[in-house]
Amino acid sequence: MKAEIEITNGKNIIDILFNDFASCLIIKKALAVNWPDCRGSIGEYYAISDYSVEERNFYTRNIDQALSVGSDTEQLEAVTDFLHLFADGKYSINKSVTNISNTEFLRGNRINHNDAVSEDERFFGGFYPYYMRNTDPKLFTITNDKIDNARVEYYCELIRTGMKPMVLIFDSCNILNSEYSCTYVLDGHHKIEAYIRLNENIPFINILKLEENPDKTASLLHHARTILKDFEYRHLFENSDEHLLSIDFINDLDLTDDIDHILKNSDKIEVSIIEVLRKYNGTGDQSTVEWLENRLANLSKNPNLTIFGLSKGIRVYEKKDHPTFGACWYPLVIKYSFELNNWIRNTIR
Repeated sequence: MKAEIEITNGKNIIDILFNDFASCLIIKKALAVNWPDCRGSIGEYYAISDYSVEERNFYTRNIDQALSVGSDTEQLEAVTDFLHLFADGKYSINKSVTNISNTEFLRGNRINHNDAVSEDERFFGGFYPYYMRNTDPKLFTITNDKIDNARVEYYCELIRTGMKPMVLIFDSCNILNSEYSCTYVLDGHHKIEAYIRLNENIPFINILKLEENPDKTASLLHHARTILKDFEYRHLFENSDEHLLSIDFINDLDLTDDIDHILKNSDKIEVSIIEVLRKYNGTGDQSTVEWLENRLANLSKNPNLTIFGLSKGIRVYEKKDHPTFGACWYPLVIKYSFELNNWIRNTIR
């Protein structure tokens, strides 16, 4: 089975928001988020919402019969009809069978952190991509407590009779640079558990969204915040780097509030935030000038800065020339209010 389909007038209920860095699966609301660590690690993080199975199944139940026992033609017809729940765009549908020993699944259970791990480091889930495999890990989109053992056993019996119920997965590709999002399990979590229990290879139908990627960082952040802990969201926000520059902060009060929270409270201002401040300097537009002045005023209220330098200070970054690499960002700790003013003049202005 292989087909390419273009959806127009889609219902926009199901989508992947992807910006070449992070991705967020939407089924009416955010279900799962995946993003890289970007702090000296090749690891990645993910989080899964506590979305009710009944609510999500409302959208997937119409294809379950065809995916479980239908012919190739019936399955293609069912998936094609299912695609009208998706956002407008071009989609590729492919059928494949994956060796179970060469497939990794990221299940929907939180990591059991030991007591030594601080609360602001207890991410929902994380993994290191295993590049020796030919496939990336596939992310569950329901939490483990939603797995029904009776349903798993039902699929085990179906498989034992010789049937091959299909698992439906979904990812997105930026065709301009061949960057792919995480692969999300849309339907078939119980089937996967059954195949694993029986040590059988797993048949997939893959829906691949093909797009010349407009940057969706603002929308991605708005959706992701609903299922992430505060520190998880901040990690995603700060590590979005150059993608933050695509956001119209002047007309996005919520994301501006996120920057303000960092400026007013954090003991570290990342380069990504500094670059946003620099973006709004020197445009001459009154609304832009006011936006930047308000952000810098909030930074000056940070309790880690004092007139007498008695606080812990704030770690920022300043640009200096490197003999080999040219202009580079170097860390700098400022404790005094006058140091902040000098840094603003030299780095932001």
